Amino acid sequence: MSALPFGVDISSYQGANINYDLMKQKTKFIAVRAGISWGFEDPVFAQSWRALKGHNRIAYHVVYPSQDAIRQADWCLDIINRAGVDWRFDRIALDLELDQSQTRARITQVTLDMMERLKSATGRYPLLYSRASWVDTYMTVKDDRLKLGDWWLAHYLARRDPEYTPEKDPPPLLPRGVTKWLIHQTSETGIGKNVGLPSGAIDTNRWNGTDDDVRAYFGLGEETPPELPDLQTQINRLDARVTALESRF
Repeated sequence: MSALPFGVDISSYQGANINYDLMKQKTKFIAVRAGISWGFEDPVFAQSWRALKGHNRIAYHVVYPSQDAIRQADWCLDIINRAGVDWRFDRIALDLELDQSQTRARITQVTLDMMERLKSATGRYPLLYSRASWVDTYMTVKDDRLKLGDWWLAHYLARRDPEYTPEKDPPPLLPRGVTKWLIHQTSETGIGKNVGLPSGAIDTNRWNGTDDDVRAYFGLGEETPPELPDLQTQINRLDARVTALESRF
């Protein structure tokens, strides 16, 4: 099993009865489905998002390439903003799995337009979730925003057990034109009770880097906060200010 930082992703499919404290203990990052296109909000998103405040969290949004890119991006932002967000730390991912009989050019452009809209609101491009075979079939990866993007790629072992499948060791298969990966979704049928679900399966993920790399990505680097002066130093400074004021009168 990989030693890379471990995470999971969840949605209403996992239900609302989640032990979030255990899930935070067992993971370094968690992705939560925000919504779909411009009209659907995941009914458990706000609950999960708020419960995971302070953890490394990603809100992922399912893209409909047949629909207006800006309307979808704005709907995604609206869902997350209503649940509470701090863009210094929180991140967004676009879920790219549906073609809806759209052309390769259309799917690629909707993705790029949503990326730009989200960057304008959050200060950074979203992660891009998909799998190599889908991207190779339905997108054209020539733009640097895609070639050098933060890719979250699914690549699993063949399912042997009808209920649970072990993680596939990284790395995932890369789409043509993509030069690096950030997250590998290693299984879609991990054992949910190990990470806070009462039962059922869960998606498992591995981060391409160290624990410190994960923290840095979510804006939690090793910066040392400014040291506060001790109480006696503060008293001495106050006395000096009072003396200076008295000398003026």
